[in-house]
Amino acid sequence: MITFLFTLQAQTTADSLAIEQAARDYVEGWQTGNADRVLKAVSPELAKRVVMHDESGNYFISEMSASLLVQATRNNTKGVRMPDQTPD
Repeated sequence: MITFLFTLQAQTTADSLAIEQAARDYVEGWQTGNADRVLKAVSPELAKRVVMHDESGNYFISEMSASLLVQATRNNTKGVRMPDQTPD
């Protein structure tokens, strides 16, 4: 019989807090036009893809890299307000 000895480690509280902070930096950074927070939240290897459609209803995939996302955030000087997404 073969026995394997190893220890499993669950996600720690620090891990959970770091994940939450990264998510907040991404979303709140975009909402407020804060490129530094967005840059801190995403990997330099980001490959963001979104299925979109044009006015004629033709679907296509839009791609965005980390550098393009950060530049778009810098151009988002007025920020984005999404009242239906604001926590109570």
